[in-house]
Amino acid sequence: MRRNPYLLAVISVTVMAGVLRFRGLGWGLPYAESRPDELLIIGTAFGYGTGDFNPHSFYYPTLFSYLLFILYGLYATGLLLAGQIQALGDIAARFAADPSPFFLVARGLTAILGTLTIPVLYLLGRRCGNRTSACLAALLLAVSYLHVRDSHFGVTDVPMTAFTVLAMIPILGIYQRGNWRDYVLAGSVAGLAVSMKYNA
Repeated sequence: MRRNPYLLAVISVTVMAGVLRFRGLGWGLPYAESRPDELLIIGTAFGYGTGDFNPHSFYYPTLFSYLLFILYGLYATGLLLAGQIQALGDIAARFAADPSPFFLVARGLTAILGTLTIPVLYLLGRRCGNRTSACLAALLLAVSYLHVRDSHFGVTDVPMTAFTVLAMIPILGIYQRGNWRDYVLAGSVAGLAVSMKYNA
């Protein structure tokens, strides 16, 4: 780090971004309607527990709800192994009693992706310009009010942004090198961004 002060700067900015995004994740809980879109996405993820993986509503794309379904499955398995529930089906009763843990899982996923966007933006900035401008871009996103605020909710805006910024790296590679691997990566990651939120 002494030889590369930019590495220290990026780590520091990322840690600061994480603190801003994880602090206050419990806002509005246990009231499920604090941010109504959260309940729609979480409800879709819960619906997959019936074995029907068709969301039957495409107001939002499905990637985020599928990821939540996996995380809720892991959470339910942990509760089952700890003896706090008797069967996986009991998870619905836990949600009815207190939905807070389920909202925190969704919000935690968003906060992680929001925080990881900072070093990814730095890498993109390095390829576009220089390390100083890359650090400045990372710092500006780290303290951006809208990005910080939306990183606190289990909705798709911040995850979409994470994948969009990540897709820009191979897109820039297409411009710089024209390598077929960059085309494949750009298309794949851009597809993930669109599967988070359509306007990606």
